[in-house]
Amino acid sequence: MTSVFDPIERMQKCIDSLDASDTSGLSNALNDVRAQFAKQALETKQLGESQADAIVYSAEIIGELEETKDRLEESRLEAESATRNAKRLSAFGDILENSLNEIFIFDAETLLFVHVNHGARENIGYSMEELREMTPVDIKASQTAACFAELVAPLLDGSQVNLKFKTKHQRKDSSEYPVQIQLEMSFLGDRRVFAAVILDITERQKMEQELLDSREQALIADRTKSNFLANMSHEIRTPMTAILGFSDILLEAGVSEKDKQDAAQTIHQNGHHLLELINDILDLSKIESGKIDTERRKINPGNAMQDVVNLLSERAKSQGNDLQVELRGDIPQTIQTDPTKLKQALVNLVGNALKFTKNDTVRIIAECDRQNEWMKYHVIDSGIGITSDQMDNIFQPFKQADSSTTRKYGGTGLGLTITKRIANILGGDVSVESEPGRGSTFTLTIATGSLADVQMQSVLETTTSPKTTPWSPQNAEVIDGRVLLVEDGPDNQRLVSYILKKAGAKVTLAANGKEGVEAAMLAVKEGKPFGVILMDMQMPVMDGYTATSTLRDGGYSGQIVALTAHAMKHDIDKCLESGCDSYLSKPIDRYALITEVAGRMGSPSTRQSGLPETAMK
Repeated sequence: MTSVFDPIERMQKCIDSLDASDTSGLSNALNDVRAQFAKQALETKQLGESQADAIVYSAEIIGELEETKDRLEESRLEAESATRNAKRLSAFGDILENSLNEIFIFDAETLLFVHVNHGARENIGYSMEELREMTPVDIKASQTAACFAELVAPLLDGSQVNLKFKTKHQRKDSSEYPVQIQLEMSFLGDRRVFAAVILDITERQKMEQELLDSREQALIADRTKSNFLANMSHEIRTPMTAILGFSDILLEAGVSEKDKQDAAQTIHQNGHHLLELINDILDLSKIESGKIDTERRKINPGNAMQDVVNLLSERAKSQGNDLQVELRGDIPQTIQTDPTKLKQALVNLVGNALKFTKNDTVRIIAECDRQNEWMKYHVIDSGIGITSDQMDNIFQPFKQADSSTTRKYGGTGLGLTITKRIANILGGDVSVESEPGRGSTFTLTIATGSLADVQMQSVLETTTSPKTTPWSPQNAEVIDGRVLLVEDGPDNQRLVSYILKKAGAKVTLAANGKEGVEAAMLAVKEGKPFGVILMDMQMPVMDGYTATSTLRDGGYSGQIVALTAHAMKHDIDKCLESGCDSYLSKPIDRYALITEVAGRMGSPSTRQSGLPETAMK
């Protein structure tokens, strides 16, 4: 191994080979150099040993730095996790704070509120500062501290994990609202607290009540329907019993002429009663379904009242009654209403009064409430009257005073129901005051429309209704011409043919629409067209609507009159739209049939299929 002294040794050997006198100074210098080198060598050795110690120490420091780095990395990861958890907790806190559910946290010892979320504060109306001075007892109107302590005792003793119950909370404005509460024991740090999650169930209770009401209404409707059907069955079967029974009597041999006439009269009366029942049911059905048609035009309200009196005067006399009209103050000369519906309502009320009054007076008093723009008609009778218990039912379908009333006085029990509905449609109502045994006063109120600039009248104008001559073969119009009767019912064929032939018509029959079209077009081709076609609308093979449209599309220009069992306006419109000139409702009125056919015999039609409706009445 090479020593740091080797160069010096070689230099020394060179010096030794020289003359001593020449090298003494150099030798001394060399010794100094040797000493310096020795010193440096010693220092270098010491330095090497120090460097080794430094390396070892540095390694130890590096190891500690690595450990510190690992600890810092772990701390960083823990910090990031804590940050994420804090964000999640913050977001969860925001959700709870803004929840529509109410969240109340209160101290288990003092019961003072520690925190109340935003939803609860908004609903109850207190600020957080106010709530920190309050307890649950303060927001429960009927709650006491003792009651609340008893309520939460199972949570305090650990016998229950949570409590669920319903109660009412009181807002700051003293209003109350129903709530459903779930209450639990919890800890806020080392502080024991109650946590209550509260749901405002106002809307839920409202919906539950609506469901209960709907169920009750459905049950009532079902009972009403059952009662209606039972009553309707009774009302239909009663006249049908008389019709069928007296028909059997007419078929018996050896029946006297007087008994035959009595039987025929009874059948006729019960048939009209049955028709009245059907018409009332149809009217009520149209009103209830909202399909009733109304027209509002100017009429004289006094004249409408007098028209009703003229119509019912004969009925009043048959009962020995005097029918009187009068005014209470001035009434307008004109009002805006539906004249047909008004008269129908008045006929029902006055007819009802006449039915329950014998040998006395029925009064109709008209008055006007100009400020409220109402017209009032008071119908006053001195009949049997109505008890307070019966008042609740008289405007319900088929509800007369009792079943004996129906048997004794007749009627369907629908008249007052229809009248009340009509009054509502005309912007008013019907009310009644009555005393059993002393009579009743029904008041019909209807809207008048604007009365601005309308003249008033204090005296009724005198009007008389035209006298009508009852139908009889002697005063009937004569039908001179040919009639095509398109009808599928054999009985109706016989009846209508008999009436027409008795009036002088020559009648040809067709059993359905297809046969009717063929017969009508053949008559035109032969130059002998029918003066009138009577077209039933409900038939097999081809119905009357199709048959009429087919004839009109084929250029047929004669008169076509519909025979229909449907009397509602949309059914009548359908007849006219198909091309009919007019219509007659079944059951056929003998006089109306002869008058209609005689009046149209041989006249050209002004209707064509597909063209706008014209007024052909």
